[in-house]
Amino acid sequence: MRAEIHPLYGRNRMTASIGGSLRRLQPPEWAALAFNLLFLAWIIVRPLSAFAFKGVADVFEAAGPMLAAAWCLGWGRRAHGPRLPVICLALGTLSWGIGQAVWTWYEIILRRDCPFPSWADAGYLGAYPFLLAGILLLPRRPLAPALRGRVVLDGLMTMTGMVTFSWYFVLGPTLMQGGGTLLGKVLGAAYPLSDLVLLFCLLALAAHSGSSARRETRLISLGLVSIIVADTVFAYKTLHNTYHTGGWSDLCWPLGYMLVGAGGCALARAGAAGEAMPEAWAEQNPILWRSLGPYALVPAVGALLAYTFWKRGDEALESGVWLGSALLIGLLLLRQVFAILENGKLYRFLQEAYRELEIKNRSLAAANARLEGLATTDGLTGLKNHRAFYERLQAEWSRCAAAGGTLALVLLDVDHFKRYNDAYGHPAGDTVLKAVARVLEENCRDEDLAARYGGEEFVVILPQTGADAAAVLAERLRAAIAAQAGVRRPVTASFGVAASSSTTGGPEVLIAAADRALYSSKAGGRDRVTFAADWENASHGALPAGRLAA
Repeated sequence: MRAEIHPLYGRNRMTASIGGSLRRLQPPEWAALAFNLLFLAWIIVRPLSAFAFKGVADVFEAAGPMLAAAWCLGWGRRAHGPRLPVICLALGTLSWGIGQAVWTWYEIILRRDCPFPSWADAGYLGAYPFLLAGILLLPRRPLAPALRGRVVLDGLMTMTGMVTFSWYFVLGPTLMQGGGTLLGKVLGAAYPLSDLVLLFCLLALAAHSGSSARRETRLISLGLVSIIVADTVFAYKTLHNTYHTGGWSDLCWPLGYMLVGAGGCALARAGAAGEAMPEAWAEQNPILWRSLGPYALVPAVGALLAYTFWKRGDEALESGVWLGSALLIGLLLLRQVFAILENGKLYRFLQEAYRELEIKNRSLAAANARLEGLATTDGLTGLKNHRAFYERLQAEWSRCAAAGGTLALVLLDVDHFKRYNDAYGHPAGDTVLKAVARVLEENCRDEDLAARYGGEEFVVILPQTGADAAAVLAERLRAAIAAQAGVRRPVTASFGVAASSSTTGGPEVLIAAADRALYSSKAGGRDRVTFAADWENASHGALPAGRLAA
């Protein structure tokens, strides 16, 4: 059942994603989509005569870029950000449209093939400088020096590979054609060189767009790819005398320039802040593909080199391929050296970051230890507080229950402490409490825990200690407190001691026994130690309200 639901769920998500992307299209993008779908339908159906079909196709190819230039100029006048790149993109699109209009004039009105060279070439070639200027003026993210160097090397590798292919298939054969005028040869070579300019523009956009390119950047990049494909197919077919108006590749020209125009409109609408592309159009791993892109041309150029070696054609063309291959290998080695140096720098940076992280972790651990100490330490006396005492008592009680042994507890209260406070003031009372705490610390073992129980009451946990040893310690503490110097008058304390090797009733029973013994000492005249001899009776005795909660 689940296997039947999952594919449907996946298709629903894909449909929702496509629908969301279409809803985000702006009017110029809708116009470009509708216009080129209509042109595609015309190419597929091919109605009417061959002359009428070719004429309508020419009109489509001229009207699309002109329409894109018109709306791009219209949006550019209302631009919130920089207007110059929008205007340059519009002029480049308009220039190509004018060139196509001249081509259409020759084929439809004059009913003959457009000559070469002609004014149509001026319009076609005039588009490239404007496109280059518009792209170079686009807002872009700043690049770090290391990233800028890597981008330059990647761009040089890509350009070298593309020039090598262009030389062998288009540029070289065009320059070495026997016929034609010098102007014709120059213009014929200008077209593939202009496509390399567009390729440079595409690399510049890819380098500066980052992992989340803006809408105008994506639209312009797609448009440039479409134009490069159309120009390359046209140049190759023209070189071999196989080009005819209305082919599939002709669709790429109006599509490409209308996408460039839509990108200019998006730039004008978004301004300098830019408009992020929808998440459905975002790349999943753009950094990986951008890094691997230049290397993809290395095996392609290697295959071209093997092909020229096997075919043994024109020596000039072969020499250009050998030169391009050697240059590409040199750039590849330089890129690897650059990557090694960059990785070494990154490794040193990570080591330094790891050391800083260790230092911060140690500081954090020390701060946590200090906070834990503050949370479990009495601020006046420096002894553990009531919370720490109870946690330790529970732990010792559990240990005693698991391993056996005896646990003792000493509870003491400073005699007549309120009278002392009233007579000498609270600062003097604080001095007495500090003095008592000092006595406890000096006389207790390392494994014992002395804590301030609350107010003028203190408590000592004695692990693995029997009743006799606990009573001896309590008597020693009582004598030391009575002999304490540095107070206004002698201070005494009353003690209650309890010990047990049983785990019946929990640690509260031990506290209850020691507390009852303490009250017995106070009732018997104070300044004395009382041991809770009758454990069973103490465990059932009632305590005054609020004692265990203190």
